[in-house]
Formats: sequence, structure tokens, C-alpha cells
Amino acid sequence: MNELPIAHILPELLKQLSHSTRLVIQAPPGAGKSTLLPLHLLKAQWLGDGQIWLLEPRRLAAEQVARRLADSLGEELGESIGLMTGEFSKISNKNKLLVMTEGILAQRLLNENDIPQCQAIVFDEFHERNVQTDLGLALAMQCQEYLRDDIKILLMSATLDSDTLAEKLDAKVLASEGRCFDVDIHYLSTPLIQNRPANLNQQVSRAVNLALSEHNGDILVFLPGVKEIRQCFENLEHLADSNIKVAPLHGQLNWNQQREAMANCESRKIILATDIAKTSVTLAGVTVVIDSGLERQPQYNVRQAMDELVTVKASQASIIQRTGRAGRVQAGVCYRLYSEEDFLSRNDFSDKSITLCDSSQLALNLASWGSVNLDDYFLMDKPETNRWQSSLELLQQLQITHNQTITPHGVALSQLPLHPRLSHMIVKAKDIGMGSTACYLAALLSEGDPLHFDARDGNNSDLETRLQLFELSKFPQSFEHGQVKFKVAQRISKLAQKLMKQLRIKNTPLDVSFAGMLTMLAYPDRVAQKRGQGYRLRSGMGCNMLPMEALKSHDYLAIAHLSLNKNNQASSQPFIRLAANISLETITSLFEEQFEQHIQLTTNPQNKLVSIEPVSYTHLRAHETVLDL
Repeated sequence: MNELPIAHILPELLKQLSHSTRLVIQAPPGAGKSTLLPLHLLKAQWLGDGQIWLLEPRRLAAEQVARRLADSLGEELGESIGLMTGEFSKISNKNKLLVMTEGILAQRLLNENDIPQCQAIVFDEFHERNVQTDLGLALAMQCQEYLRDDIKILLMSATLDSDTLAEKLDAKVLASEGRCFDVDIHYLSTPLIQNRPANLNQQVSRAVNLALSEHNGDILVFLPGVKEIRQCFENLEHLADSNIKVAPLHGQLNWNQQREAMANCESRKIILATDIAKTSVTLAGVTVVIDSGLERQPQYNVRQAMDELVTVKASQASIIQRTGRAGRVQAGVCYRLYSEEDFLSRNDFSDKSITLCDSSQLALNLASWGSVNLDDYFLMDKPETNRWQSSLELLQQLQITHNQTITPHGVALSQLPLHPRLSHMIVKAKDIGMGSTACYLAALLSEGDPLHFDARDGNNSDLETRLQLFELSKFPQSFEHGQVKFKVAQRISKLAQKLMKQLRIKNTPLDVSFAGMLTMLAYPDRVAQKRGQGYRLRSGMGCNMLPMEALKSHDYLAIAHLSLNKNNQASSQPFIRLAANISLETITSLFEEQFEQHIQLTTNPQNKLVSIEPVSYTHLRAHETVLDL
């Protein structure tokens, strides 16, 4: 490890940190910034009895880096090197270097404020910059400014505008050379098959066959998401007959499944991966990269008031990092499934998550810290103004804040690893004895739909049906005419159990009849009233049921998920994907304080009062549309 390129800047690194508290490290992949540099920091005199916290943007990278660091010291994980992720922890009072995912940092800062045991925070792969990265840095900078002026903050990256960052941080930049072999790049234009452009599966198969015939070494295929990985896996399974192993690699797999994809094996390997394989992960046998040029990105959908995953073209910086994976151990080759003109037309860097995503969780975290004024924090980019204002209004509607100050209810919600909507639902449900049902519903809405319905046989959007699946002692292959997605169902069960344990909720039998009321607690703005053939939300937006829908038509629905019908471009209205029936009595009892009654007076020709009738209820906020209840 001492031969890694970053070794030559390590003496200067310790020198700079002896008299400054902020530093930017720029080093290409393979330089050793995730392994040699953190271990070298353990020699610093200023460390004393404190810890170094090394942050990774992804769970897989955190686990692999932690295990490599422990191996390099000849120790078991949990001794000098600790690990903390949302799913797994291996820590002890012996830890000198603690590897964690970025969300863990924010939670520890919110819980402890001055994090007394920490002496240095190292942000690895800072260019990835999800919302948790920006939040963690903002809170760490405030901690440094007001509570711990001695704490060190290091930002490390391979592709970054380091000069701009250093200027904003008032920090020095140290740059290291990388260790990367030449990669030969080939652009493969989309072929025509039966006079139609080949789909992604066909393009990947074509590139794989070309790579197998012309090059040695393992093949790493970058795909936008799990769906594409599953499709390509099925398309390439026949290669097992040729002693070629095809392995998926993505964030929904557990550690053992991910380790199997990364482990060395005697046979040649094709790894089908998301961007989880782009950085900080060792794939020693890879000499060929096939790049789809696509990535999945969460973006806020204004109409749905929630994030949705959108497939977009990867930026040039992202593509360059993917390409570099082919040249880590020897000269390699990269097949790009698009033209050179397409590559040159792309953005230099990807848009930052904080500008694209739902900012409600960020608003809750900042409220918990003490201020929701964005100008109080070091943020390189900020949420869009209208979206930020909507997030603040949501917190107030959910009783998380009052006059932009966090309430006791909000403090309780800030401890949960969920969207504020779902945290609010669980805490409120616990008070009425529906905690276990709410935990399963929250886990379901967080982890994804556990059932798949073939649209040719009909659709089913009923949340009650989903909850009934978790009443069974064992998951079947199919349930209520839908295919059970076993891994998703397992993740839902695991998260629900974790939430119940954290909140000390008894694991009582589920009551699926409360699905509508619980959904309405999480999504009070998505109560929908039947209008003609469709429904109208409280916001005034219309929506429709999918064709051959199993969820029975009802006067009122509580809707959790909506989506546009991509097969029907003529329809601008979204379709209901997950919802539950709700009664008028439940609506009025739950939101009684939010409605005012409109009275209709009827008089006779002599102008004498004949009758008084209630005709509708209107939400008190003037800009929201009425629901005629």
C-alpha cells in the first residue's frame, strides 16, 4: 500500500493539518485516498485519543473500504477500524478510524452537536454530493465554527472543481497523481434490428459478445437501474454454459451477494452494475467496461409532491470515472453505447441532488439543528425556492414545526430514518395502537412495491392487499394474482421490524382496514374525491385509475403514489399506483380543524327562510381547492 501514488503528499498533508482545520484533496481513482491516506492520519499528533470519521456516499463502498483498512492492519473489523451504516455496524471503544455512510454523520451531529470523540471528518468521493453530503458538510462547518474549532474537515475527490471549493472553504488544495493505465475507447452506434433501433438489452448483448471475442479479463457493464440489470442478466444467463459467470451488483443486494459479485473467481466474469461500482469499490479483474451512458436520478415531481426516479444521460465526469474502471490493473478498453458527438454534447458534471430532490427531510434536519434559514449554512447549492417553501409548509402541516421552530413532535420525528411524512404517520399511529401496521406501511412506501402485476391481466393499486401479504408467515411466489418480489418484501419486513424496535412498538397483528387512515396521515394533501370517471385531489389536480383496476371505486381515496402513464402520452393526468379507500367520517374526524362549513339558505317567494343545509367543507388555506364533502 505504501507504493500508492498518494504517498508523496502525505507528509505535506500532516504538516497542513497541524496548523489548519480545512483541506481539499484532489486525487484520481486508484491513488490511495480511501485507504492509505486515512491510515496515515492515525499518526497525527493532534488525533490524541480521538477518532477519524471517514464518510462514504454508499453502503457498499463503506463496507469494502472498512474491511480493506482492517485487513491492512492485520486486524478484525471492529478493532481499530469500525463501521457504521444504516444496515450494519461493527464498532467498539477500540475504534480509532470509523468508516460510515454520510447519513450517519448528520444523525450523530444532530444527536451530539459537538461530537466530542471525533477529531477529523473526511468526506470521500465528495463529487458524488447527494443531499446527505451537503447536509453533513453544512452541519460539520457549523460545528467547527461554533462548537469545535479544533475539528479537522477534509474533502477528497477525483473529479471536482477543487479551486472553487477551496476558495469557498478558505482551504488549501493538495493534488496527487493517479495510477491508471490507458483505456482504449470505442463508440458503438445503436444498430438496427428488424428495421428498429436495438433496445438496451440487445445493445449490451452485442457489446458483451464483442468484448468476449476480442479481449481478456472481466467485463463491467454500467446500467441505469435494477430493472435493466435484471433484464440483461436474463439475456446473458446462457453464458454460464461457457463457464462465464454473470453477476448483478447494486444497492438492493445484501453484503454477501455484493461480495460474491466482487470476489475473484477462476471463471471469467460479467458484472452488471449501477453506479455503485463507479468509485471506492475494488473490482480487480475488470479490464473491459461497457457503458450504457445512462443513470437513474431522483428528481422532485411537483405534481406528485414527491421524488421519482428518472433515467437521464450520465454527465461527462461520470462517464470518465466509469471508463477509468477498465484501467485500474492494466490497459483496458471501454465500449460506449452511444456516439462521440453524444458524449461531447453532455453536461460536464451531473446536477446536484440538493437542487433536484424533495427537500422535506433536509428541512426537518435543519429545523432539528436550530434554523431553517438556508443563509445560516454553508451550502454550495441550495434547493429551488418554491420547493423549499413547500417543504416548510409541509412541516407545519404535519405539526413538525410551529413558526419555523421545531416542536416536541418534530424532535421525535427527527430520530427516524424516514421521510417526515412517514415518520409523522408512525408516531401518530402509535398513539392509537396502530404502530405495527404503520411501521409496515411506512417500510412498504420506503422500500418499494412488493407485488408486480402484469398490466395485461389487470392492475391492483390497493394498499390493503400489500399489507395482507405481511400477515402471512411465509411469502408465496404469487399473491392476489400478483408476483411477489421476494427481495423487496424481505427488505420491507426487515425495516418494519427495525422501526418497531427503535420506537418500542409491540409486534401486534396488522389491521389492514386502517390502511386508508394511515395513508391520509402521511399524505394529507392527497385525499381524493371521485369526480366523473376519475378523482380530484385536494390540490385540484385530477388523476385516474389504471385500466382493469382491482381497487374498488369509492367516493374517497387516500393516495400514496401517483405516476404518469408512459404508454399514453395523450393523457396528462397521473394514474393512481398505490392507494386505499377512506370514509367521509374518517376524513372529517381526522381533519376537523382544517375545514369550515358552507351553509346554503333556501327562502320562499316571500323571502322567508325555509331550510338551512350544509353543502361543502373548504380547506381554510385559500389557495387549496375545495372538496365538496
